Amino acid sequence: AGKEDETLVYLLLEHQSTPVETMALRLVRYISRIHVRIGAENMKAGSVPPIFPVVLYQGLERWKHPLRVGELYHKDGIPTGGSPPLESHFTLIHLQDLADDLLRVWMLRGKPEISLALLSMKHAWDRDFLTLLDTWRDIVRAVYRARAGRILLTAFVNYFLSVADTHHGTLVKILVPMTEPKVGKMIKTAAERLIEEGMEKGIREGHVEALVRLLEKRFGALDESLQKRIATADLDRITHFLDRVLEVDNPQQLFEES
Repeated sequence: AGKEDETLVYLLLEHQSTPVETMALRLVRYISRIHVRIGAENMKAGSVPPIFPVVLYQGLERWKHPLRVGELYHKDGIPTGGSPPLESHFTLIHLQDLADDLLRVWMLRGKPEISLALLSMKHAWDRDFLTLLDTWRDIVRAVYRARAGRILLTAFVNYFLSVADTHHGTLVKILVPMTEPKVGKMIKTAAERLIEEGMEKGIREGHVEALVRLLEKRFGALDESLQKRIATADLDRITHFLDRVLEVDNPQQLFEES
């Protein structure tokens, strides 16, 4: 086919682990941002590329929420026999409804990373996740042997450790025989980094709580904007605020002098 036969389309892929009642409306916002970014408002009629929203859902409970924006409107606001002012819908793919053999098809098409990603998301909540991982040896090997395989496998290891609640020692025993010994060191490094990040997050949350309590004890309830600024500050700034909290005359001074 010649270049004149080519058609540009966008696939908007959203991943969800829990159902969201107003997902249809959220996707409309995403689509609007894409249109603005590609300058669709300046294109002539008939040249705006279509955008197909798809939600890849991995949760265990059934998705019972609307797939169409029109189903979210208050029915009394729509005339009898009329249609909603905006009718947009998305495609829902529930991974729990798909057989593993179907998810393996991507492996046969030369995209083992897609098969491993879909299988991992589908079975992330399974207690026997590690047993299943051991049965995906051919896929894991193909991922590791692919171009940028080490980077890909590192991403999967991080997912296994953080989402599937997998101990790094057990993961080493499973993945090293599928790949090579140096993967064991990579897994250990990833696990140590996640532990450090978890500890830092815990320390930061504790510091934020202490800071808010001290400020409210001195100055009363904090307004929403100030709470947001504190909640988004990094650990170093929060620590600095704690050092200064008894010296300032009002909460705003913490940010003025930091």
